[in-house]
Amino acid sequence: VNSAFWLRSLMMAAHAGNFGDFASVSLKNEKAMQMLMKDHAANFKLINSGDVRAFYHTDRAVYVPTVVGWRPGVMNYWNFGTELGRMSRLASAIPVAEIADNDFTLLKTSEEKRSV
Repeated sequence: VNSAFWLRSLMMAAHAGNFGDFASVSLKNEKAMQMLMKDHAANFKLINSGDVRAFYHTDRAVYVPTVVGWRPGVMNYWNFGTELGRMSRLASAIPVAEIADNDFTLLKTSEEKRSV
C-alpha cells in the first residue's frame, strides 16, 4: 500500500517541480520494493501447507500493460508478488519530466511509466 502512495507522491512532486521530494520518495519506494521482493521469496521458500502452496500456484486471469495496449494474461500469487515489486521499482526509476507529462497512452510511454 505504501508504494501506491509513494508513486502518487512522485507524480505530485514532479508536477510541483520539487526534485528533492521526488528523489527522496523514489529512493524510499526502491528500498521498500527490494525488501518486499526479498521477503516474498523467503515466504515462498517457507511454505509448508498444501493449501498455501496451491494458492501460490493457482493461475488467475489478468490484463497487463504492454507497448501495444492492455493484453490478457495469466498470473498466480507468486507472479503477482514479484511483478508488484518489479513494476514498482521500475516506476521509481521514471525521470521527473516523464512522470510530469500527463499523457499515459501506453504506446507512447516507457516501461517505467507504464508501471505506474
